[in-house]
Amino acid sequence: MADSMPLAAVVTPFPALIRRAARQRERLTITDPDEPSAVVISAEELEDLEDALAVAQSRQDHKLTRNVQL
Repeated sequence: MADSMPLAAVVTPFPALIRRAARQRERLTITDPDEPSAVVISAEELEDLEDALAVAQSRQDHKLTRNVQL
């Protein structure tokens, strides 16, 4: 589930929001004033995204290398 909150509303409950992102893998979009400016995600989700990006980049590099050899 992804929630959206204005920046001013995040200051007080920030620790609880961080725990919620970490434990429930929820994404929280922080808006300033009405435009998305940041997203809070769990460290585990960030690691998963970075791993997926590394795999995609490796596949792309492999394709490029293979095309050059042909």
